[in-house]
Amino acid sequence: MRMLFNVLFLIIQALCHKLNINSLNSSKAPSLDPKRQKPNRGKSGKKPGGQEGRTFATLQPVESPDVIENIKVDRTLYPGKRPFFP
Repeated sequence: MRMLFNVLFLIIQALCHKLNINSLNSSKAPSLDPKRQKPNRGKSGKKPGGQEGRTFATLQPVESPDVIENIKVDRTLYPGKRPFFP
């Protein structure tokens, strides 16, 4: 009975020790540490959007293109186990 108690006590000690391990006192990577303190990143103060004075241009479709090319796509060759159908 006493030996069983000692074994159980050692198991409990080992589990408690494992709970106190984090990325600072072990070889565990910080990204895998669930209890790590994540940095608090505040707002940068910058306005959203592009730079001042930048003019954005988008290509517009033309009425009569020089060449029209139809490209046949075999959708069963997409990666994955099942064929890809939109």
